[in-house]
Amino acid sequence: MPSVPGSVASQLGDAASRRTGATVVLDPSGLFDQQSTGALSEDCEIIRVSDWGELRCAWDLVVRRRPESPHRLVVVHAPEFATPTDLPWDIQHEAADVIRLRRPVGVAGRSAPGAVDADPEQLLTGLLTAQPPVPDDLAGWFETASWWGQVRATIAAQPTPPPGTEAAWQVWTRLDDRFRTWLRNSYGSSLLSSTPHVALHRVAPHLARRLDDGAKILLVVIDGLGFAQWHPLHGAAGLTVHDAGAALAMIPTLTSISRQAIFAGALPRDFAATLRTTTAEERLWRRFWMARGLPDRDISYTKTLGHDAEQLPAVRGRAAAIVVNAVDDILHGAEVLADRQVAAGVDLWARTGFLTNLIGAATADGYETWITSDHGNLPTTATAVLREGQTVEQTGIRVRVYPNATLRAQAADHGEIWDPPCLPTIADAAYHPLFAPGRTGYHTGPNRVSHGGISLDEVIVPVAQVSA
Repeated sequence: MPSVPGSVASQLGDAASRRTGATVVLDPSGLFDQQSTGALSEDCEIIRVSDWGELRCAWDLVVRRRPESPHRLVVVHAPEFATPTDLPWDIQHEAADVIRLRRPVGVAGRSAPGAVDADPEQLLTGLLTAQPPVPDDLAGWFETASWWGQVRATIAAQPTPPPGTEAAWQVWTRLDDRFRTWLRNSYGSSLLSSTPHVALHRVAPHLARRLDDGAKILLVVIDGLGFAQWHPLHGAAGLTVHDAGAALAMIPTLTSISRQAIFAGALPRDFAATLRTTTAEERLWRRFWMARGLPDRDISYTKTLGHDAEQLPAVRGRAAAIVVNAVDDILHGAEVLADRQVAAGVDLWARTGFLTNLIGAATADGYETWITSDHGNLPTTATAVLREGQTVEQTGIRVRVYPNATLRAQAADHGEIWDPPCLPTIADAAYHPLFAPGRTGYHTGPNRVSHGGISLDEVIVPVAQVSA
């Protein structure tokens, strides 16, 4: 049998001798050549794909339909697939392994496709060409949210919007219309699913099972982090992603509602008394773990801006939580260049080293570290700002909350009425939201990046196990 080139063989490791399952090999540099194919084709089936469509077809029509077949190597030659988290969500999780081939240091050659100096128009065109099918289930929407986050990140990374930006947002409009329809029909049933971290109130129960298996847990909640920031962030911070997924935020996608649900391990209707504040988070976090038999000394909760890479919050106990406000503060201050200002700010923050140092220290101390967010965000265009005085209880850029349905109905022409099933229904906790339609926000300025609404960008957030 021909020998496998040394670089490829060493990077494939034990995957080359696997007998069952499917291994995905990410090869944007074209290292998996004919010699590699010849050397391995006797021991496994090799499937080459060059774009999202071919990968989707190969996985759905070959890998899934014949799971009993011998081991397969699915070799992906496409610049948009450079890390495991770039893969469709289901493929990443179903693969026996995902391996990224890298050119050895010191080997001359052209830069890998998709490098930072790649033409932004080509990158955007490639991503739009690789658009997933319009989903009809939650797993599909998770995959689409991740894909769209890459599109937004590609646009935001440029000083001026690249050609194709308007076409991308037209795609978003069609997707988001479908998503909001799906959300109204399926959000309630999705919240009842027992799938690990399917929604943010299920994150803590998932971590409890990891703790039962012997792990020490650190949960880092990066307030406001959407997929458009997550994709570039984990690379800029040098994080290794071991498990990548997504979760549904609580609706409205406000910090006091959605972040509280993370720490309570419960739906907002179960903490109706503190629905409008974040002051109960530590108490709810401790109550969740103590109800599972963990002593108070083994539980910790900290909030930080995340501005100083040398002044890290202490990670203590077996169940630790840290809230980092940096990203949310950056996006709320982005009133000049909107998404581009957020992208530049998050990139600079990532490179200061706070997140790298925090997770690196936790990894060194033996913690299994998970990152998630309470909500995503959306760049908005201005719409009419209603002057309602005391008839409205809470005013936001993407949502307005009324004390009763009658008062809300009077403003129905200015937004979308919906009572999400996660909210309390008792009279003394009445909470009646009116959501800004489309990409609009209740503001007068030219650019505001905000949250609170029911867009794909705000409702689906990343969940990942990482190390540094």
